[in-house]
Formats: sequence, C-alpha cells, structure tokens
Amino acid sequence: MLFATLDLAARTLVVAALAYASLVALTHWAVRRHRITPFGTWPRFIRRASDPVLLPLARRMAERPELTVRLFVNLRRFEHMVHAAEREIEDAFVKWLRREVWPWERAPEIYYDPRSLSSSGDETACLHAKCVVVDDARAFITSANLTEAAQSRNIEAGVLLEDAVFARALRRQLESLIDRGYVTRLRRGLDE
Repeated sequence: MLFATLDLAARTLVVAALAYASLVALTHWAVRRHRITPFGTWPRFIRRASDPVLLPLARRMAERPELTVRLFVNLRRFEHMVHAAEREIEDAFVKWLRREVWPWERAPEIYYDPRSLSSSGDETACLHAKCVVVDDARAFITSANLTEAAQSRNIEAGVLLEDAVFARALRRQLESLIDRGYVTRLRRGLDE
C-alpha cells in the first residue's frame, strides 16, 4: 500500500513537472515566433515563475537580507520623452523594470549614468558594460543584455572568469563609479 502511494505521488510529480516545463517552453516559443507579445499577462506570469537568470538571484536576495546586489543600467531619454523631466524618465523606467524585468519584492540597488538623460546629444553617455561579479571570486563579462532577444535569438559572446583578483578589481571599478559620483542611484519605487 505504501509503495503504491509513493509510486502515485512520484508519477503525479513527474506529470506536473512535464506540464510546467511544456507550458514554459511553449510560451517562450510563442514569444520568439511573435505569436504573442512578451509583455502580455501570460508571458509575464511565466517569466516571473521561471526566469533562469533573475529568479535565482531574487530568491537568494530574499534568503539573505545582508546580500548586496547592484545593477548598473543604461537609463535613456526616448524620443517620446524628449521634453520630460528626469524624474519622469526615472519613474517610467522603474515602473517598466518592476512590471517587466524585476517583479519580486526586494529590488537590487539600481544605478545609472546621469549623462544618459542629457537632452543635448553631444553630452549623452551610455552605460554599455554588461558585467556580473559574484562573491569576489568570479566575473562574467558579456555582450548580451538581459532581454529575451539577447538570451534566445541574438548572437552574443561572453566569458566567465574564475579569477578572484580580477573579480575584486572589477567590483572595485564599478564601486568607484558610485564613490566618485559618476552614477546616480534610483530610489523611488525601489526602496519601498
């Protein structure tokens, strides 16, 4: 009797896992083939439940409140916001980020180069680096953005370095941007 119950439970778990994986794969396929928009309710729900990159990080942040996670992003002034105040652009970015990229409760610290919001084309800057430093032990540098296109369609390149000296130097370089005031921290909509 116990064996039959365990067997049934194991089979049920396998079928549920297969169904879940099939829904995730089908949704990702439909988005890649432009059958559905990536910003619809269903794709957002699937991304929230299955994101292979950000979900583990969000879970780790929830488990370890002392963990510091910083994202340096390229915040920019779109054409339709050419006359918008910087605060409006920041608020629109945070709204998009919380809805489409980071829906989990605890958000990372977000920094951007304020020159990217300049309304003068000659002074505009772009924070283009895509780097990840983990525990001062590993560094990942890539051309890929954290977008569906970069993860599934684009031709990208990256390197993972298991080099503590390099990882610490890269972290210090990024932190020096904060210390010297070259980047601004976004707070509204993130710290609450």
